[in-house]
Amino acid sequence: MSKTIYNMKHLPNCDLCGNPSGWDSPIKIAGGSWGYLCDSEFNAMYPNGNSLATRFSTDEEPELSDSDRSAQIREAIFDGDLDLAEELIGDGDIFEWI
Repeated sequence: MSKTIYNMKHLPNCDLCGNPSGWDSPIKIAGGSWGYLCDSEFNAMYPNGNSLATRFSTDEEPELSDSDRSAQIREAIFDGDLDLAEELIGDGDIFEWI
């Protein structure tokens, strides 16, 4: 599964056709180098997707579900990243999430 970068103000142009890109991805025809691809070029090159690619979006990042937030908080605590755990908890009580 690819990761998504949300709320980009400007999408870079596709390195193959010049249209606005939606992906930062390896490019098969460029000897494995990376580049920006529009949806059309990306789907033609990777009809089943590519887990290494990063998806660009000009949309706002969606809200996490409670179960996803709880899982991310537990993972952050397990990894020792208390700053991330605190950011995910926000003004709430940690005991609501673990």
